[in-house]
Amino acid sequence: MEVTLHGFRIDRKKKMDCKQVQSGIIDFINDNMDIKEMEQFISHIESCEECREEYDVYYTLIMGMKLLDSDNLRGKTQIDSQDRIDDAKSYILRYRFVLFEKVLLFIFVCISVILIY
Repeated sequence: MEVTLHGFRIDRKKKMDCKQVQSGIIDFINDNMDIKEMEQFISHIESCEECREEYDVYYTLIMGMKLLDSDNLRGKTQIDSQDRIDDAKSYILRYRFVLFEKVLLFIFVCISVILIY
């Protein structure tokens, strides 16, 4: 969403381009992204087939190597890149919910303080 304020354009929801997404694939797989980056990454991955394919390749290679490095092959042996995206979406949803709860609690405390005094 782009907003104009006093003649200046402000991009409120900055989007990642293919180069940024492809350079951030490993960070996403290794959980080294903050919430905003993660949201932008997922949004781009879901809309860009080329970046999605690149992500799938990296995910399969990295998770395959981790699976082979671990001596425990009894667990999950199927590698699905969509699982990581679904987990990230779930994390973002939980993060937003907790943030909403904190805002509501803050408002409640402020109202309580005002009513007490």
